[in-house]
Amino acid sequence: MARIEERNKQKTKIIVGVSKWRVEEETEETGEQKEIADCQTWHNVARREERRNRKQRNQPIVNYGTTCQDRRAEEEERTKK
Repeated sequence: MARIEERNKQKTKIIVGVSKWRVEEETEETGEQKEIADCQTWHNVARREERRNRKQRNQPIVNYGTTCQDRRAEEEERTKK
């Protein structure tokens, strides 16, 4: 009887160990999936901001005491840097 009880204890230890290992593996997978999802959201946010910046660039230049040529020259200088 003692041997059977020892075997049962060992089996339960093995089962508990395997289940813990599986849980750890699953948490690692969800962590990787979260990282992938975060990267995708960052990419989407960057794309939205890029579109917004493009729309702002395409808006007509309003004259605030400077001529359009002056503003275009300033923009060209900024892009050259």
